[in-house]
Amino acid sequence: MGDDPDSIPEREMKDFQFRQMKKIRVFESSADLPKERSSLLSVSNKYGLTFVGRDQTLKVFWTRDVITAGRQEGNPNDTGVNAVGHV
Repeated sequence: MGDDPDSIPEREMKDFQFRQMKKIRVFESSADLPKERSSLLSVSNKYGLTFVGRDQTLKVFWTRDVITAGRQEGNPNDTGVNAVGHV
């Protein structure tokens, strides 16, 4: 990583927290959602993609589309974000 001229210098963070700003629906509702917490979300800043997983499905979104949907007013269940692809 040190040889990459575009790399960002690494820093050790002792206290880092995520804060939910808004919910956005990317999957249809399901009654059998897991009760335990899980993190099936990943973001690639380099490519501008957001990856979201659930059960046996992985969806890929443009991060800019997710940000735009998060800024829209209204019911988060009505906000649609179109996936670039899914597996």
